[in-house]
Amino acid sequence: DSNDNPHIAYYATRKTIDSGEGLKYAHWDGSAWIVTMIDEDGAIRPGKYASIALDSLDYPHIFYGAGQFSNTAFWYTHWNGTEWLKSKISYYIGTGGEYFSVAMDNNDNVHVSFTDGFEIQGYSYSRLHYLTNKGGSFVEQDISDARGGTSINIDSNGNPAIAYNYYQQETLTPIINPAYVKWDGSMWIYSNISDEGSTENLALALDANNGPHISYTNNSGEIKYA
Repeated sequence: DSNDNPHIAYYATRKTIDSGEGLKYAHWDGSAWIVTMIDEDGAIRPGKYASIALDSLDYPHIFYGAGQFSNTAFWYTHWNGTEWLKSKISYYIGTGGEYFSVAMDNNDNVHVSFTDGFEIQGYSYSRLHYLTNKGGSFVEQDISDARGGTSINIDSNGNPAIAYNYYQQETLTPIINPAYVKWDGSMWIYSNISDEGSTENLALALDANNGPHISYTNNSGEIKYA
């Protein structure tokens, strides 16, 4: 935050030291960790794939999944200075929203990337989605075939950039590679990062010239930078 204190959103199971299962929010206030249960429901297990970003007032904004088996939804909750406000954004028959990544622009608009999963005639599919409330209410865009983690950042013009795993599914041997996509103000621009296969732990940062810097681990467990 503006005082360099960390803020964390996470899914707590009943196996954790602190009791309760659901979405928890923790922040360091300068002298101690303050932990708050935000959404608790053992039936739908809220808090999976949680991602957090802070606005200009250091208020947290969190996206997360909830649900079991084939019926899932994802949720948005944020602190308005007085209370937590929670809303259901979408409902899926399938894996629903996964691997959320949240960023705020300079006007405190929320930008989110995530993947979903679904099945058609026995084949598994997954897509990259982008969501923002920049126009007032949340609007979702279907971006690309994808699988696994995402990482979003916002450039100096308020445009989103996303690192993700591109997944080509219509082949006998599916192709999956790290990729990068950015909105240039009128259209999405795609680029391939490498051809080394599936990656994990994607993280994206933009420099002062809006140039992307991406780290990830490959299939061999090596940490890579692009």
